[in-house]
Amino acid sequence: MSKMILFGWTSIGTACNGVPYGHVAGHHFRDVLVEISRKGEMFRAAICEQSGSAQGYDEVHSSQTVVARGDSIHKAVAEAKSLAIEADFDRAYLAASLSESQDEAEEAIEA
Repeated sequence: MSKMILFGWTSIGTACNGVPYGHVAGHHFRDVLVEISRKGEMFRAAICEQSGSAQGYDEVHSSQTVVARGDSIHKAVAEAKSLAIEADFDRAYLAASLSESQDEAEEAIEA
């Protein structure tokens, strides 16, 4: 699963979690990718969930994305999390990806 890149936004935190061995040929995958980015004083949290089957290549059967913005990492992440739960994203993979990407983003802005 690739990053969700937008012109003018700088990625400061990403994480992806999903079904173990899901991308091995003959298996099914379900991944939740979170990318937190920054543009000036605004923050953006984008969450994409994809599922499908691996057949030597990934065949995506479903994909959905939610995006939220805020004047802090916390606000953008909280709104994106709410939207993802409403859209019925896998909660375990969502929680893991959100916490990992938020840690990375907070470290990036403190550096």
